[in-house]
Amino acid sequence: MNKIVKWVLIIAGIACAAGLVLSSVGFLLGGARGLQIGFSQGKFVSAESVDERVVDEIKLDEFDELILDSASYEFKMVEGDEYKLEYSTSKQCVPVVTQNGKVLTIEQPVIIGINISIGYSEEKVTLTVPKDCGTIKLDGHSSSSSATFEGIDLMGKMTISSGDLSIVGSKAGENMFIKQSSGEMDLRDCEFDELEIKRSSGETILRDIVANRISQDSSSGRLDMDNITTIQLISDQSSGSVKGRNITAKEMDIRLTSGDCDMDVIGDAKDYRLDIDRTSGDIYIDGQEYHEDGLYNKDGDKLIRVDMSSGDCQIIFH
Repeated sequence: MNKIVKWVLIIAGIACAAGLVLSSVGFLLGGARGLQIGFSQGKFVSAESVDERVVDEIKLDEFDELILDSASYEFKMVEGDEYKLEYSTSKQCVPVVTQNGKVLTIEQPVIIGINISIGYSEEKVTLTVPKDCGTIKLDGHSSSSSATFEGIDLMGKMTISSGDLSIVGSKAGENMFIKQSSGEMDLRDCEFDELEIKRSSGETILRDIVANRISQDSSSGRLDMDNITTIQLISDQSSGSVKGRNITAKEMDIRLTSGDCDMDVIGDAKDYRLDIDRTSGDIYIDGQEYHEDGLYNKDGDKLIRVDMSSGDCQIIFH
């Protein structure tokens, strides 16, 4: 027993010594002093940085392309009267802002070293552009926290590791690609040419969306749609649920490995060809149950394709 205690103490001592060495190296490389107790939006920050806030505003020139690299900012882009960037962050998270012609780059500093925290810090960054600024090409990346775009005409791509995304009132009518690992996605009152969504898990909310093509690929989660107008709607989901209300589409392709699908479609059932392939579960079209797989109503000039392994599907026309 004494030998066990002895070895435990030896291992603990070695671990403490290794920790002190790593902390020293981290500090020499730019890390801050302290103990690692708190956690700030996916990033460790030091106690002295939490206490020392920086609140400032930067006047910007006109731009039409935004490169955003955010680790943990609570980022918001809104309409206003001028180009400007406002932020309230800890000292070591002050955004690095550069402009090259009409390309604006906003980056959150990378902290090298071992940082220890005893507090909590919110890193808030707000970008304002004039109402008549035109379409902004976006190349955005965020590790955690949230990103919000209000009234901004966007095209391009946004990638989020974890955290929420909200886009409201984007009317550019251009292509938009969104990749999100987890968190909630909320898109409302937007117009796109093609909207492509890839995500691992979480809830996707689409409200009042007009697009030529909408595709959603998800491992798990919930897709909730209302008032959607599109030529082609594709939903490929491993598990979860798909629900749509007031859907106008020439072609719908719904694939579910497990979960339920409930669609309310604007139109007449006789205008749609129905291509059904399922392993288990019930499929109802306007209240009529379809027991056999295959193609129904071959004369329809529109198409609804349903491919399900397990779960129920109901489609209602009005």
